[in-house]
Amino acid sequence: AHTTSVPGFALVDKASVLMITGLKPKSDLEISLIERVGSLLGDRVTEIRGVSGGHSSAKRWIVYTSSGTNFFAEAGVTPPSIECLRDEAWVHERLRLECMPVVRAWEDHPSNPILILEDLSSKTWPPHGRTTRSKAFSKQ
Repeated sequence: AHTTSVPGFALVDKASVLMITGLKPKSDLEISLIERVGSLLGDRVTEIRGVSGGHSSAKRWIVYTSSGTNFFAEAGVTPPSIECLRDEAWVHERLRLECMPVVRAWEDHPSNPILILEDLSSKTWPPHGRTTRSKAFSKQ
């Protein structure tokens, strides 16, 4: 049987990893990416949920940890998504604005870089006030 280790968990078989994470990876690559996310965070990953959307084919997840903190993780898996993720990390290294999520980890892996950010999914978006101003302009 195929076995793998998930940070914070004992060596388990692939079926157990799928049950623990709540994710149904399409490949061993996704299992590997999940393992690396846990390692980069230095925390036990208790659940991972896929996130759809985005501007590239990068893999995206909301990652839940044993400390109770959630994170947004992205992994480049195709040449264009790898390039986009490296560009995003470059911007985060040089530009820090109040509206931007905090970078929690960045690993510039040669074939599958991973960027882990503060999870903003529970925040009100667009930011408060923007909608009000947009409505005000549309009434003119």
